[in-house]
Amino acid sequence: MTTQLSEIHTLFQKSWDDYRPRMSYYALLTLANIVIELVIFTLCSLALVATLHTPAGNISRWIGSKLILSQQAIATPVTTDFVGIGVGAFLFLVCAFVVSAWMSAAHWIAITEPSVLKITTVLRRALPLIPRYFGLQILRNLIVGIGTLFLLIPGILFAGFFAFADITAIKNSSIASLKASHAMVIGRWWAIAGRLMLAGLLAIVIPQIILMFLPNAFIKPQSLAYSIGAIVIYVLYSVLRVCFLRPWYMVFKNVLYEDAARSKSQSHNSTIAN
Repeated sequence: MTTQLSEIHTLFQKSWDDYRPRMSYYALLTLANIVIELVIFTLCSLALVATLHTPAGNISRWIGSKLILSQQAIATPVTTDFVGIGVGAFLFLVCAFVVSAWMSAAHWIAITEPSVLKITTVLRRALPLIPRYFGLQILRNLIVGIGTLFLLIPGILFAGFFAFADITAIKNSSIASLKASHAMVIGRWWAIAGRLMLAGLLAIVIPQIILMFLPNAFIKPQSLAYSIGAIVIYVLYSVLRVCFLRPWYMVFKNVLYEDAARSKSQSHNSTIAN
């Protein structure tokens, strides 16, 4: 016998009750996230540009020349520059994954922690989890991506099975977090994935559709006011989505995870009792 999950309206109410007192806190954490990403990516971009326009570019040229050393026929300044830029772009991509892993860990720590922590404390506690979340991102994207290539359905199934991996990764390795999420979802895929999809529709998809057509309702299309209004609405929606809707969705996912863990525990205890 499997204990059922709570009704969707109960989960919505619980997630709102958890989110509302921390609304400004999550928004500030998201803004700190954006600032950190801008600073790091700006520095990385400057470093990438430096591969050709400053003496620091000698490093990438040296790497490029070593990578094609076995083929001296093509070891020209152009090819070494090209390979060097490729190396720089790869390092930039790795940096992006590292920063994303750091910020993801910080958000999930803040959401799952019962007490409100200082943002600096959350960021500091997330640092040791970077390798774990980095590996999780690579593994999950790889598995879901490969599954999506096979008629899309396997990718959707894997995405549902690994929905809780970000939460379980706080206390488990990358592979163990995927297994823990799979164990939590298996046998209840549609019950869990369906709730997450509904929350995603309400928090992300529907507001975006409404705001896409909002300028048409009040402003004449193909006018300057329309263009300005569309830009303003896009900026406002981006702030709303990143600072408020996305954190609420993450809180909802955590509430659903706790509810799934509760129902699984009750089902296990009931089985033992029988």
